[in-house]
Amino acid sequence: MTTTNVASRATAAPATSGAERRIRPAPVWAGVGAVILAVEAFAIVRWIASGEAVRTPAGPDPVPRSMSVAAHSVEVICPVLSAWILWRFLIQPWRRDGRIGFDGVVILVCATLFWLDPLYQYTRPWSNYNAVFFNLGSWAKLPGAPNRSAHLFPEPLIFASSLYIAMVFGGMAAAGAVMRTVQRRRPRRSKAAVAGIGLLFLFAVDVVLEGLVFVRLGLYVFPGASGPMLFKGHYYQFPFDYSICVTVTWWAWSCIRYFRNDHGETIVERRARHRPGLRFLALAGALQLSGLLLFVLPMNLRGLGAAPWPDDFRNRSYLWAGLCSGPGVPCPFDSYERVGR
Repeated sequence: MTTTNVASRATAAPATSGAERRIRPAPVWAGVGAVILAVEAFAIVRWIASGEAVRTPAGPDPVPRSMSVAAHSVEVICPVLSAWILWRFLIQPWRRDGRIGFDGVVILVCATLFWLDPLYQYTRPWSNYNAVFFNLGSWAKLPGAPNRSAHLFPEPLIFASSLYIAMVFGGMAAAGAVMRTVQRRRPRRSKAAVAGIGLLFLFAVDVVLEGLVFVRLGLYVFPGASGPMLFKGHYYQFPFDYSICVTVTWWAWSCIRYFRNDHGETIVERRARHRPGLRFLALAGALQLSGLLLFVLPMNLRGLGAAPWPDDFRNRSYLWAGLCSGPGVPCPFDSYERVGR
């Protein structure tokens, strides 16, 4: 019996050694993450150093009181929600366990995703934030950008940065809870079916939260939208192609977070759970790259076919300030002067 056991272990040894020699995904994804984070740092430092970090004004039309109240309210609500999430998922587990947990790493990665927000303005402007938000323009005017007024995009620094923790991570956690409930109650369902339910859940959340709340409040708008949409012809029109891209990106991030092996590792950071730096970079690589490919790229291609703006935007310069403020960028309404610096 002893001989048999020794022989079995000897036979199994080469297989284990072969597995150890396989390329591990964590260093590869960490390299991707390091490169993208370096580009992010370059874009933001260049934006500040160039002197382009200057507020984009709201233009000549008065901002309705309801929109101003809504915008400044979410500039308080979202940071408060973000602070609670940081405490609940990052700081408390860290204090309890003496190390940053998995969700704590994911939250830190979500904070770095904020730089993607204005990049869909790289080719041509077709969507915009309300310029009543606290803004300093944006870093979207990267070298070679066809959109010469991309730096005037009024990125709401307080609202949008906290949204990538409150909404993005919050939605990932909610989608994970939904998928976990489905797996518990229907254990025979395949992973694909469970993931599909998560996708439908996130699409419903996005349409309600963005299409029926945020856009309706005038926090941001899609004047150049075309194709199927809600409320077509109004300043609060909401295109489904945008929602689909947001949902698919959000869902990809949620699946990366949710589907883990028995060691609590995602597919991109195997054998890195005890190395928080490597784990952070690997997750950053996966989430950043999927955000670029699933959201930034298709939205820039979508912007090339921007539709004429509805008349409902005519007397609302605060909703398109920055979109036609740069050199050689025509305003859609000739009766207005350019909203310049």
